Amino acid sequence: MNEELELLKKDDASFEKMVGLKSDAEHQIGALKAELAQYKAVLDKKTAELRASYDQEAARLGGDIKVLQGKIDSGHGVFKAEISDLDSQISRMKKERDELSRALADLNDVLAKEGTISLSKSESQGLGTKREDLETKIADLGAQMQKLQSELVLKRKKLKYV
Repeated sequence: MNEELELLKKDDASFEKMVGLKSDAEHQIGALKAELAQYKAVLDKKTAELRASYDQEAARLGGDIKVLQGKIDSGHGVFKAEISDLDSQISRMKKERDELSRALADLNDVLAKEGTISLSKSESQGLGTKREDLETKIADLGAQMQKLQSELVLKRKKLKYV
């Protein structure tokens, strides 16, 4: 094939020039592709270095983030425990108040029947005193529950911000 090309070039000077230009262009294309491949290799290396640097920084900062998140979670835990404790206290007080209210209702029923049953004056006074004690305890429990309920509302609001 080289012999044929040499014969064709020998007979036609413009053809020889065209073949020479093509050869030069192919050589320049090869050189440009090699330069581009070299530039890509440099960028790939820099990209790998940047990725490694990022991964190191992410690991370092990730540890700091976990520590700080732990502090936040700890604060949440404290408030949640306090809220749970307040809920339990209020629930116990409600049960106690309900029991005292039933006892008071039963006592009021007995006192309402005072005319139909015979009670001595001291028994009647004792029941009256017992009623006053029950009413006082129920009122005190109501006040304590109200105070705890206010604390509970406050703790729940605070929990939103920690």
